[in-house]
Order: sequence, then structure tokens, then C-alpha cells
Amino acid sequence: MIRLIVANGDSYTQGVGLEDPSHRTWPVVLGDLLGTDHVNLARFASSNRRTVRSTVHRLDALRTERGLAPSEVLVITAWTELRRHEYYSATERVDHRDHASDRGWHRMGMWRRGMHQPTDAYFDHLWSKEGAIADFFLDWVLFDHYLRERGYHRRYVFTFPFDGPIPPIATEFARQLPTDDVLGGLPPRAGTAFDEIPAELPRADDGHPLAEGHAWFARRLADWITAATPPTPPDRQAEYLSFPATAARGAGDHVQ
Repeated sequence: MIRLIVANGDSYTQGVGLEDPSHRTWPVVLGDLLGTDHVNLARFASSNRRTVRSTVHRLDALRTERGLAPSEVLVITAWTELRRHEYYSATERVDHRDHASDRGWHRMGMWRRGMHQPTDAYFDHLWSKEGAIADFFLDWVLFDHYLRERGYHRRYVFTFPFDGPIPPIATEFARQLPTDDVLGGLPPRAGTAFDEIPAELPRADDGHPLAEGHAWFARRLADWITAATPPTPPDRQAEYLSFPATAARGAGDHVQ
């Protein structure tokens, strides 16, 4: 039985733009719908690397302090856009407040172009779309293996539509991923990313979904997670997600 949801991602998952993120983000609403506790590790401007790193750093402690087994924890990872990265510096000042696990880590993205030298150097000399996609899928394979080997349940969603196609250099990595555990499959179908909420739902001035969008996405996730699915292959240690009997069922470049 799932007793804890651990979500991670960027500011869409963190709830930037909401008046009360501690009660209105999709991880909160999803926890309410499924009748389970939740922890939201998402941070403003997070890269996928930061999401993986901070989840690995904090997951076991979050579980053990609640006296839970890995099989009682569902990790939901919300991938962000690929034009983001991070680097570590113990001396350079960090311009954001974060958990100690993020101390010393600096975020890079297109919004820092022209005003942050490390970001300019990265995008001018190191970044390529094909390389970023390959890095992303390799990180994903390693992360999924880490969670699976330790007995955690895991699901994956995309915050923005995936900017494909998957290049040949990344195809072998993508084939190793559990497509049933990805909302919309892999590559994800159009209309399944968080940013693709119905057009009539309100957004903040900077484009972030407001409470109605978070609630809509949470209901979609609740239906997907609790829906009956075919048995998983033996080499993936067949997983059957269950939640408390009282759980309710739901109806069915930015700076993030």
C-alpha cells in the first residue's frame, strides 16, 4: 500500500504563481485524492539533473523518518525542458534559498543568458540538443534503476511537451525505460504534459498554471495511477499500486 508520494520537478510542480502552494499544488491535491501523505521537493528553475540529484539525496531520509518501507513510497518525477543544467561551486554566491542538499549548486537556463558568465559559456561551447537528449535519457535510465533496485514505486510525467524526436544516440537508453510508468507513454503523446492543460483554465501572468490547472492535472494523475494496468514484465519485479480504502477517485522559454 502506498503511504507516501514524493514529487519533484521545477516551479510548475513547486506551485509558483499560486496564492497558497502548500495546499494547492498538484502533489497536494493528488495526495488528497489518493488518501496518502506527500512531500514536494520541486524547486524554481530546476533542471532534470537537479531533480534526480535531490531526489536521490533526500528520498531514503524522507522514508525512514516516517518509518516506511520503499514499497510504501511512490516517487513521481516531473521532467522539465532540456535547456537547463547545474554546476557546483562552494565559493560562488547562490541567489536562491533551498534545502541543504541544494547548497552550492547553481542553476543554468536560457533566462540567464547574457547576464551570467557560466551560463553563457555552457550554451556557447558545450550544449547541443542531441547531446542534451542523450544525457537526459541516460540519467533517466540510471535513476529508474536506482529506484527499482531499492523497491520504490515510480511514475514519470512531463511538465512540457517533449521536444523530440529521440535521436539514435539516445534510442538504446530510451528502450530500457518502463513506458507504462510514463504518462502518455514514450515518447509521450500530445496533450499529456502538465503545460498542456485545457486552454480555458487560468494561468498566472508568467504562464504558470493556477489552482484549477493543478487540480485538473492531479485528477488526471489519480485516474492514471489507480487504473488497472497489465502485469509488468518479470525483470521489472511486478508492481501493483494500492492506496488506503478511503482514497477518493478524481474525475476523469519560461522560468520554472
